[in-house]
Amino acid sequence: MKKFTKMCAVAACALFAGTATVSAEDYVWKSVTAGDATTYGIRSDGSLWSWGWNEKGQSGNGVSERTATPTLADGNRVWKKTVGGKAYGFFLAEDGSLWAAGTATNGVQGTNDGVDHKVLTRIGTDNDWADMACSRFWGYSAFAIKTNGTLWSWGENSAGQLGIGNTQAQTLPVQVGTDTDWKQVAAGVSSVLALKTDGSLWGWGLNMNGELFGYEGRQSSPVRLGSETDWEKVLVIEFRAYAVKKDGTLWAWGDNSRNLLGFNTPTEEESTSEGNPVEVVTEPQITKPTQVTAVEGEVLAVSGCENTLSVATGTDGIIEKVWMFGSNADGALGDGKGLGNGNKDIPFATVPVNPSLKSSLKFTSMSSGQNYTMMLTDDGDIWGWGCNRGGQLGDETPNDQLQVAYKLKPIVINCPQDEVSSVGSLKDGKVDAAVSFDGQVLALQSDGLLTSGKIYDMKGTAVMILAASETSWNVATLSQGVYVAEFMIDGAPVTYKFAVK
Repeated sequence: MKKFTKMCAVAACALFAGTATVSAEDYVWKSVTAGDATTYGIRSDGSLWSWGWNEKGQSGNGVSERTATPTLADGNRVWKKTVGGKAYGFFLAEDGSLWAAGTATNGVQGTNDGVDHKVLTRIGTDNDWADMACSRFWGYSAFAIKTNGTLWSWGENSAGQLGIGNTQAQTLPVQVGTDTDWKQVAAGVSSVLALKTDGSLWGWGLNMNGELFGYEGRQSSPVRLGSETDWEKVLVIEFRAYAVKKDGTLWAWGDNSRNLLGFNTPTEEESTSEGNPVEVVTEPQITKPTQVTAVEGEVLAVSGCENTLSVATGTDGIIEKVWMFGSNADGALGDGKGLGNGNKDIPFATVPVNPSLKSSLKFTSMSSGQNYTMMLTDDGDIWGWGCNRGGQLGDETPNDQLQVAYKLKPIVINCPQDEVSSVGSLKDGKVDAAVSFDGQVLALQSDGLLTSGKIYDMKGTAVMILAASETSWNVATLSQGVYVAEFMIDGAPVTYKFAVK
């Protein structure tokens, strides 16, 4: 008979806590995402952590102070994915629920209450969300795809970027058309690109720089871009569009005024109105997808901000090389040659440079914010470089030193080993539940209606379905490890974390 040890359980307005038994070295990072200047990490136990700027509560940890120390945002659920915009973030749980934190500008929270949120706040009650995206970075629009392939949007809509046929902002998710085959969506300031499951490319919103090639002016509903069906992933940064084909090649189009599409376009000297010389790109717009040949290898990830472009290449899902373009302010390119923002003659790379990463490291993901980049290794370490003035690198720099903080080369970020112990609550306060073990059996006591129950491993995979008609379940067949049981009672989640020895 396996031995079970209770770690912690959270139910509605009550906390049921025990002693954790997972050793410190068991905790590593499972994912990392860079927002504008706030970073979100999911730990191997499924808990959500955040660090960096927090002026609107976008860290979701209940405070408004920036910090360079990873801080627990939520340990009540198993988290799957995070995305961040300018002072706001969205969070997808393994149970399919969608949450928001940060500024409510133009309704971007999607919660229809018009207030900023310093703690994670649920968007509606649906449990069938599969993916989400938001403006990168100077915009306040959000998008999400459900498990049935439908696309939804909310927030700012001044250029028709929500794709719903008008320019009215939305404070709740609204379905985009009736199609059920959406695969991925990406948004810039006010231009949006999306892929369907057949590999076709679609777009809508502002079209100021040819982002919606083949069309004139803005489009307030999705239109198909080209006839090709071999697109694999898309990204929009500001007014720049990037897409990767199924063969791993990178293509770019749109705003090229800062030479950040990767083409090293020639420049010529012109004079400003004050008579000062300035270098101007000879081809400021690229109006159709054009292959970026400056990077070599299969493209696995593309990221960046208004000042930079970062591209990762590799094989079999392992990143082998990173290519950085653009401004090296605050060490954004990671090659050790950057200068602090505000200095004169900050290097600007129109030909890619490579950050100083150890060749022995195997990376699986990359995400860039404003002048900084975070990467995750296959064994759960996070490495980062660039701007750290809000603590977005998570290197535990004291707050009184952050104003001038940046890293010219990649550094490793510690993973907190704190045991999760937090209190969950529901607004209606109606759920009362308790979870317990008697050795082999997981038991639930509640006066509410149980509609579903699942057990997840720490990768977020459901490993056992619990019959809703029962109140106790034999879980002795689970192998050694840490798990989270989640029960839906009266439409609200009750979670219980435990270790199998």
